[in-house]
Amino acid sequence: MRGRLLLISRVTVYENLAARQMRLFSAAPLLTQLEIEKAVNTVVSRNVQQDLKLLEKPTITVNQYLDIAKGNGLSPDDSMNLLKAMGDCGQILHFGDSSDESLRQQIFLNLDELAAVVQSQVHLSRKETLEAQVTELESALEHEKKHVEVIDKKAAMYANLVTYGGLGILCVQFVVFFDLVWFTLSWDIMEPIVFFFGQFNALLAYLYFIAMKQDHSLEGMWSNLYASRRKSLMTREGIDFQKTLDLETALSTKKALLRSHKK
Repeated sequence: MRGRLLLISRVTVYENLAARQMRLFSAAPLLTQLEIEKAVNTVVSRNVQQDLKLLEKPTITVNQYLDIAKGNGLSPDDSMNLLKAMGDCGQILHFGDSSDESLRQQIFLNLDELAAVVQSQVHLSRKETLEAQVTELESALEHEKKHVEVIDKKAAMYANLVTYGGLGILCVQFVVFFDLVWFTLSWDIMEPIVFFFGQFNALLAYLYFIAMKQDHSLEGMWSNLYASRRKSLMTREGIDFQKTLDLETALSTKKALLRSHKK
């Protein structure tokens, strides 16, 4: 009965809308027949959507949907166009292009429940992917770190050796000067030698600043020796230090994402 009434009303709706427009929108231009038909289709489409919501079912068949649309005065072609439009807007889910006939005949109405199921599966899949990536990065980083740790030890040993060597040279210098001043020669002879030797040391410190762009200090000297030797050993062993840093950054990022997925 409702479908018959709507079909009859569609015949006379143009005249009714045209008459009401003169009364409601007297300052606006008159609606064309195409625009009036568009307005009618919008109202009918809304009625179909409201009927689908009233069903309170998770799914219905295409035939059931066509009966509802026909009851609201829509033709089969208009019904399928509306079905596609609702699918594109995310109001329903219909696999119209599926090769499975049974799936093609189903229309999913409760998208909240469906979205929860899909999201849980995607969440689980994403978590498994992240865990696999973390394991892979940890394995690669462990392999790189073993080589880097060996190189670090060698570089530290080299820096310590040079540092102790410098201490030994200073000790030898002290002993030699002590002997020359007090036993072999005299202070009158050694005084200018000591002065120019001190000036030479100051010149070396100034040259160090020009080369390294930092003040000379024992700690800075050790750090520079360590870094220089480390870089040389890594180049010789074919290890890319930047690659190790990138692996560490990627690992920390993946672990942070994994922790957020576990919450």
